[in-house]
Amino acid sequence: MMNSAATNRFVLALVVGVFGGVRGTGYSSRSFQGYPAILRPCDSTEWGQSWELLGGWGHPNDLVQTIDNKSANCLDVADRSTADGAAIRGWQCCCEGHQFPCDNNCGDNKANANQAYDIDSASGTVLTAKTMGSKCLVPLQTRSVTGSAAVEGAHIVTQSCAGAGSANNPRIVYVAASIPHLRLSSNLSLCLEISKTAPPAPPPGPPSDPYVPVPQACTFENTTSLPFCDPSLSVETRVSDLVQRMTPSEKMSQFICGIGGGVTPGIPRLGVPPYQYHSEGLHGLRTTCGLGRNGDTLYSTMFPQVTAMAATGNLTLIHAMASHMGDEARAVNNYMKGNTVGKGGGLNYWGPTMNIGRDPRWGRFQESVSEDPWLNGAYAAAFVRGFQGSGDGVSYVKTAACCKHFFAYSLENSDGYTRHNFNANVSAQDMMETYGPPFAMCVAAQPEQIMCSYNAVNGTPTCLDDTWQNGWLRGALGWNGVIFSDCDAVGDAYTSHHFVKNGVEATAYGIRGGCDMNCGKTYSSANLAAGVAQGLLNVSAIDVALRRVMAMRMRLGMFDNATRVPYTTIGTDVLNNAVGQQLALEAARSSIVLLQNTRELLPLSTSSVKTIAVVGPLATDTAVFMGGKNDYCPQSVVSVCAGLQARAQASSLAIQVKCSSTDVGVAEGADVVVAAFGGVFGHEASDRKNISLPQAQATMLDTLIAKVTAERLALVLLNGDPVALDAYKPVVPTIVEALEGGQAGGTALAEMLFGDFSPSGTLPFTIYPDAYVAQVAMSEMRMRADPATNTPGHTYRFYDQPLWPFGYGLTYTTWAYAWSKTPAATQPAAALRSGALAFTVTLHNTGSVASARTVQLYVRAPETLDAPRRWLGAMDKVYVAAGQRVDVQLTVGTRGDGACSFCLVGTDGVARVSPGTVYAVSIGDGQNDYLTPFNLTAH
Repeated sequence: MMNSAATNRFVLALVVGVFGGVRGTGYSSRSFQGYPAILRPCDSTEWGQSWELLGGWGHPNDLVQTIDNKSANCLDVADRSTADGAAIRGWQCCCEGHQFPCDNNCGDNKANANQAYDIDSASGTVLTAKTMGSKCLVPLQTRSVTGSAAVEGAHIVTQSCAGAGSANNPRIVYVAASIPHLRLSSNLSLCLEISKTAPPAPPPGPPSDPYVPVPQACTFENTTSLPFCDPSLSVETRVSDLVQRMTPSEKMSQFICGIGGGVTPGIPRLGVPPYQYHSEGLHGLRTTCGLGRNGDTLYSTMFPQVTAMAATGNLTLIHAMASHMGDEARAVNNYMKGNTVGKGGGLNYWGPTMNIGRDPRWGRFQESVSEDPWLNGAYAAAFVRGFQGSGDGVSYVKTAACCKHFFAYSLENSDGYTRHNFNANVSAQDMMETYGPPFAMCVAAQPEQIMCSYNAVNGTPTCLDDTWQNGWLRGALGWNGVIFSDCDAVGDAYTSHHFVKNGVEATAYGIRGGCDMNCGKTYSSANLAAGVAQGLLNVSAIDVALRRVMAMRMRLGMFDNATRVPYTTIGTDVLNNAVGQQLALEAARSSIVLLQNTRELLPLSTSSVKTIAVVGPLATDTAVFMGGKNDYCPQSVVSVCAGLQARAQASSLAIQVKCSSTDVGVAEGADVVVAAFGGVFGHEASDRKNISLPQAQATMLDTLIAKVTAERLALVLLNGDPVALDAYKPVVPTIVEALEGGQAGGTALAEMLFGDFSPSGTLPFTIYPDAYVAQVAMSEMRMRADPATNTPGHTYRFYDQPLWPFGYGLTYTTWAYAWSKTPAATQPAAALRSGALAFTVTLHNTGSVASARTVQLYVRAPETLDAPRRWLGAMDKVYVAAGQRVDVQLTVGTRGDGACSFCLVGTDGVARVSPGTVYAVSIGDGQNDYLTPFNLTAH
């Protein structure tokens, strides 16, 4: 808007708080895009032109708006820029004289006439009432605006509307003034006057950094001396000081993030920058490819998918993977220099996924470890400790892990339900025997975050469940981290579960119930303020949640000088470096499960095999190794075909490898045929309807079997969840479950087939017969079988007719087991409840091939009615040379790790070790004992 006193200047008002008082007066002298800028009082002609500091740094070119002195209308662009290429999103009306949204009556109330705008998502056209009055969008030749259309890249410019207006209504409407961090305030304030004299040209120098550094918390002159910036004080003291300095509006701006919520705004008055809490990664970092600048591509290491990592049976390797992921996450964050984007680049990652794979049809089975409570909890604890840097000797958290999804979540869209409206009916026994223990083990590792799930449990949406979030996680388990909602699980409480009436109630119940942050938009400032006004929510509850969130950011080092935080020195040279590549390859090697090798086709003989045909829909496919989420960013991924071709070329012998994803004819005449089948069958929001191969794949495999003699055929499955092979187990003597092996999956598989190493993976799930899914509803949460309805049980703990059991896996050698050291055969019940017992088994490699082996210890209670068939209590992976013996010590029931391996849970949900209980401890898999069990009695 042109100032009447100086036409070569334009004026915008700056910085006033909704709750009174001028904010940010420390900015009285500043520059804007290199131009000198000063604050001065607004004159009478500039009434209503006050602007407020918006969410902070990293958001240049924020939209600004002038208003006349008759009404106050606002344009909500959801924290979007008006720079070229920016998207202009939804428009929102405001009540007369205020900048807050009206109660869904725009256009109906005369005071709001012609103030309701929206944008058609298909055409980008602005939708409005009969006339836009004095509010105009106009063409700009260099921008993508035509008439009243607003499309990607549109700019809104200063323009007088023809015909309307008076001396008091200058008809100046929207201004793309590119003022960083400014938004309209409803009160009078100071104005920012910017000289339009061009700044001097910058001196020549090196190319600019990809990202312009964003000033971080506690680096401003007016905040460095405040207690919350004093690193010598405790985190609790600093956080309390910070929160008490915030105004109510500043507090209420901090509770939405992620999908639907966007970047959480900053509090510039206190030097708190905006932040994006939403980053993801389960077996590598997602979305890093989109974060590079100036031609940089931020490739990150892509490890095997989660069920494949679980199949390694190697908790040390899982910890190493997570630690490297944490290093890479820090490197990306350091590269971005405090800038924020729509998703990714922060230090908060939402992983690991660790829900129980209750049913083989679950769409997210492949990203959720296994079907076993102990393994899921042990995996999560190893991941959390590695990712967060526990044991690094650093007082700061490297990156914040998030155990998800709390709780009893294992349905996407089945039996007429979706994950957004499904109410999981879970017995107290199943809760504390199956669904709770993994999270107890996760909590023992002190994750910074836990995410609540979309579903309800026994009638209450999980994100609103005070009993389990505050009562169990925080009360019984003593955890005090941050609970995030899934996106937008809080909104589901009223839109899908109909547990509450509206967003205000969902917000109040969520905050009170222990959910601190909302991925989504339900925890809006308006809903929080309304909750307080209606007596549904106390400001003290808001403060409690906010203190948890800010404490997490302090532990990450966001409020301290970078020189104090060692992790800020991690550079992008760690991204997919030699260490990461080797870890990914070793993980892929360790994850491969050999299901059967009855004709001993494997390992392939390099002396007799001269031609190999790789046939099947996944012969040359690489997407399957992503595990169903295609926004991972590996530099390269090796397919089955490419892996075998590279391995054959590396051999001193001439071996030809032919590949086809469609033509089974290439198998004719080949010495060996590798059939690459499988795929990503389930997805987030989409359960499987059956567990067999798709019909097209089955037809192709049948054709291949008819063409190739059985002794020449190796069936290789690439998948992340169970696939029934009823028809193929009897007729295909060589079957390999290769899972989804990450960037090095094809390389590892080729090496295994050629015998460069022995397979050593163990199944992270039961492989059920195809008929299983017809016998039990997907929505049935009961773990035990129900004889009254002839419904089978879930998982190896309650089901005993698998094609292959949980924990099963062959190697290229043979093994013998013997107890080397056992505890006393009778133990105090209290010690079994809260202590730990050590068992030592001698593992003897009786064959001629060196191999790794995961030694799994299982517990049974053979004399206790209704107890699980058996359950995993400990495991360790060791390498044993041919003919050698190794003693393996396994510690069971370590209460400090959140596990109670000798507890039996009654129908009342109480875990007990009762005197007189007899236990059988064995080494084996989910179905079989590999040596005589050791009997143990509680007294």
